[in-house]
Amino acid sequence: MKKTGVIRVQMGQTCLICETRKLQGFNLFNSFVCETCEQKIVTTEAGTEEYTEYVHKMRGMMTGH
Repeated sequence: MKKTGVIRVQMGQTCLICETRKLQGFNLFNSFVCETCEQKIVTTEAGTEEYTEYVHKMRGMMTGH
């Protein structure tokens, strides 16, 4: 009897911000941002360290890094 291989299927996409695989979110510039991170981005106060980190990661999205 032939040995059969195992096929693994991964659902969803990996979020650019949290680097977690999620099903819900949006694609922009060939990158994916999950709903959770989207909510954090829009509610984070400008000028905070967390905001600066989001800006840095989003710039990477636009430059393809």
